[in-house]
Amino acid sequence: MALRDRIMAFYLKLSAQLRQDADESLLGYLHAIDLLITGNLDMGATHARYLTPDSPAADFPRTDKPSDPDPSPVPIPTFAWWWDHLTQ
Repeated sequence: MALRDRIMAFYLKLSAQLRQDADESLLGYLHAIDLLITGNLDMGATHARYLTPDSPAADFPRTDKPSDPDPSPVPIPTFAWWWDHLTQ
C-alpha cells in the first residue's frame, strides 16, 4: 500500500504540474487516466468481496491519508526516475 500511495501522490503532483501548460491532447490524456483511477477505486469500493461482512477484506481499513506520505522517489530504479520530471 505504501508504494501505491507514494506513486499516487506523485501522479497527483505531476498531473497538476502538467495541466498548467497542457494542450488539449494532454489534458484529454490526463483526464482519461483520472477516469481509470476513479473507476478502479469505485470498483474496489463496491465489489462484493469488500462488501460481504464475512469477507476478510471487509475489515480492510479505509482512510483519506496516504500510508506513506514520503514525497521522495520510491526506492525502485524502474520508477524512481519519474520524480525527475517534477519541478519542486
